[in-house]
Amino acid sequence: MAHKTGAAYSGGHIVHGCANAMYLPKVIRYNAKEAAEDYGLNIVAAFDTKGSETDDDMSVKILPIEALSDLCRRLQIRIGITTVPGGYAQEACDILVQSGVLAIWNFAPTHLHVPGNILVKNENMAASLAILSQHLSKKLLEDQ
Repeated sequence: MAHKTGAAYSGGHIVHGCANAMYLPKVIRYNAKEAAEDYGLNIVAAFDTKGSETDDDMSVKILPIEALSDLCRRLQIRIGITTVPGGYAQEACDILVQSGVLAIWNFAPTHLHVPGNILVKNENMAASLAILSQHLSKKLLEDQ
């Protein structure tokens, strides 16, 4: 989706990482129920600067970013997921760390600077797509 969005946008090119950052929060919300059932993941909430956006068919509420710290502290959330554009990732990371989160699953297209006691797992969706594409090309050549 991100690749097509980047190429099809009439106002100019959307960088692949930014397109992923736009789609990922909605994809996570959409899959939250199945992820909980299949993998034991419990995505408690999503946060946005707009907040109060709700979808009846989605299993995760979107709360205003101002509610993040309180919710993380009250529920003792230990893992946070960042899916923001790179320019906002460090700020989001800092809020998570200050809120008591001990590990961050980072989908933002940037490196995060964290204290030594915080774990970070970076996901590079562009690299993953490139690897998948390479495997597909190899398979198609083998099948000829």
